Amino acid sequence: MAWYWIVAIVIAGLFVLTFTVYITNADMKLVEKIYDKLIAYHDKQIKEEKL
Repeated sequence: MAWYWIVAIVIAGLFVLTFTVYITNADMKLVEKIYDKLIAYHDKQIKEEKL
């Protein structure tokens, strides 16, 4: 198999992967899960409330 076919297959695979993420909105779902975990982590931290 020639090298350009391998490059074409890799590019096509990346396109399909990114298109699937775009259509399913998977990137924002991942961001939402990370954001929720960060909120829970920071809510547990001891805060010094000095006025």
